[in-house]
Amino acid sequence: MVMAQRITQIIPASGWLAVYDVGSPPVQDVRTRPIVCWALMEDQAGTRVVGMDADMVAGQSPRGRFLGYVREGESLGRFKAELA
Repeated sequence: MVMAQRITQIIPASGWLAVYDVGSPPVQDVRTRPIVCWALMEDQAGTRVVGMDADMVAGQSPRGRFLGYVREGESLGRFKAELA
């Protein structure tokens, strides 16, 4: 039996951003989206913390390839360097 993903707890994520590459190779286009909340997710693989942006809260898939999280004002340089 496959266990579905389940949110067991949420907390506010004020000041955090999710970083995505929304470009098409060979062009990289690094963008951010505000995180609405941190969610404690549980499934057959275990438990993990996931930052949820507005698209995810609305049940949509995130736009682009997820790269990581940053605080507001933090440089995106490390993500751009990884893609170069």
